[in-house]
Amino acid sequence: MELVLSIPLEHSPASAAIARARTEEHVCTWASDRLLADLRLMVSELVTNAVLHGEPDVLFRVFVDAPARVRVEVHDGSVACPTMRAPHLEGTSGRGLQLVDTVSAAWGTRALPAGKVVWCEVDALRR
Repeated sequence: MELVLSIPLEHSPASAAIARARTEEHVCTWASDRLLADLRLMVSELVTNAVLHGEPDVLFRVFVDAPARVRVEVHDGSVACPTMRAPHLEGTSGRGLQLVDTVSAAWGTRALPAGKVVWCEVDALRR
């Protein structure tokens, strides 16, 4: 897979929009509308989780094996790994990783010496 995007992000809610826009710039010439929609969702959820539940520094990376696969990685300074949980029936939290699990081909976490990586992949050919 080729690294096509690597940007440090501020520990701020605005970072999700920045990551979405930069991802679109790098895949819009060959990605289908459905793939773009799925990538927007996955990027939003992973970056938002890193900002809300992680620690600085946040690094966002996108790898592409065009046209077969796209991998999104979000690195942050917290060692706490996210887990899927049941969503609150009357709230808006708790659905992020369930959404990522639904639209991605695979997702997971990897411990780092100073933090973790949360990643997901989408099979671009099936979109």
